[in-house]
Amino acid sequence: MTPHLRLTELYVHYPIRKGVLRRQVGAVRAVDGVTLSVARGETFGLVGESGCGKSTLARAALRLQDPTGGRVEFAAGERLDDITQLSPAALRPLRRRMQIVFQDPFSSLNPRLRIGTTLAENLRALEGLTGAPARERVAAVLRSVGLPAEIASRFPHEFSGGQRQRIAIARALVTHPGFVVLDEPVSALDVSIRAQILNLLVDMQRERGLTYLFVSHDLSVVRYICDRLAVMYLGRIVEQGEVETVFAAPSHPYTRLLLAAVPVPVPRAARDRARLHGDPPSPSALLQGCAFRSRCPVAGELCAREQPALRPRADGRMVACHYAQD
Repeated sequence: MTPHLRLTELYVHYPIRKGVLRRQVGAVRAVDGVTLSVARGETFGLVGESGCGKSTLARAALRLQDPTGGRVEFAAGERLDDITQLSPAALRPLRRRMQIVFQDPFSSLNPRLRIGTTLAENLRALEGLTGAPARERVAAVLRSVGLPAEIASRFPHEFSGGQRQRIAIARALVTHPGFVVLDEPVSALDVSIRAQILNLLVDMQRERGLTYLFVSHDLSVVRYICDRLAVMYLGRIVEQGEVETVFAAPSHPYTRLLLAAVPVPVPRAARDRARLHGDPPSPSALLQGCAFRSRCPVAGELCAREQPALRPRADGRMVACHYAQD
């Protein structure tokens, strides 16, 4: 598979400062040495509990958040280039090739700007396109997401949540990007509207050949839309592989507990009754061994001494666990 995005040993640490002199006394390890690759044309899911670092990782992949260390390689053409070394001026031409749809469509839209102005601003800033050509592009992208071109003269507060998310998707697609980060794009929507937006994203990917990095905590949504997924816990990847492989036989204890918590449509159906107990450790704590061991039902002495590495398995997935199930 040809990679569209490749992250290598990516770190994002936020310094903790105290005292009058604001000396650094520690760091919050939001992303702690993540390596993964997203292939062209696929939908790669990133899942985990709130606070595990998945949104920070997605923002670092677009250089909306500068990483503390590691490489972020992005392919605008055929070649992968490390964008962490680019200046803001050198990064600007790549911005039209990489876009993001945020979780809350209302807060991500400027309430004082008309929809047409909001969408045209991307074209002006990234392509230098103004006037009638920009208005034509805005009208075309609004129609492509199922909205009439006439709404360009209206303000964000005049729309429902589902319509606002369609506008947010239109804003991301107006520059014809190849790579789009979807940061929990349906979590703030009703279930019926959620299905419409997911189907729209699938249609847009098929028509435009898009690559998605899909961030979510909803495993049922991930199973529907994603080809591969990575499970994050406390800033690290603990399991990665094909979606159906992971869902059919999760190998890491954390993945099994997450899947056991997913509601099923048959209330009396037999299922794993295991539950995830307790809270994750602080991301600022210097932990020895496996970070999941305090909540893990199969943790042993080795887990307290040695941090498990992310290792490939025979079925193609990668798992970071000393006692991973076959």
